[in-house]
Amino acid sequence: MRNKNTNYIKTINIVIVFFVIGFVGRAAAGPLEYGVNAFQQGDYAGAFRVWSPLADQGNAIAQYNLGVMYYEGQGVPRDYGSAVKWFLRAANQGNSDAQRSLGVLYYEGNGVPQDDVRAYMWFDLSAINGNQEGLDNRNMIAKRMTFAQISEAQRLTRGWRPTHDRRGR
Repeated sequence: MRNKNTNYIKTINIVIVFFVIGFVGRAAAGPLEYGVNAFQQGDYAGAFRVWSPLADQGNAIAQYNLGVMYYEGQGVPRDYGSAVKWFLRAANQGNSDAQRSLGVLYYEGNGVPQDDVRAYMWFDLSAINGNQEGLDNRNMIAKRMTFAQISEAQRLTRGWRPTHDRRGR
């Protein structure tokens, strides 16, 4: 699973661009689109400058994008703790890509203690929100978990609720 997750994170930039372009395509041009343009041109610092205030204001897409930037060290120093922070804020608003990314971090123990139960929970939430990779990872991690661990993860999934605070807190 390590190689699959590493490949996922390395290719996530493409997913960000297409996801944001699809979202922005339905709205008027604005800061999110400017960040996408900067990102596409390799101006990661510019993308960061644009997405940071949006993320602080509660934009889940910008929060997720900052999480990826911190995970990859693009335009910012690599910092798994900051990646967790931004992924968590987006995930708590129901962003399935951020939920899957948190599952990866818990599975690998990057920025958080390694925890298969939490990894399963985040993969499960991602799958529930339509993320096929979340489903695949949930099924893969389940093979190494006990029945009690899976039951606990499913209990956590059932108890999870999205936040009402747009900042994902």
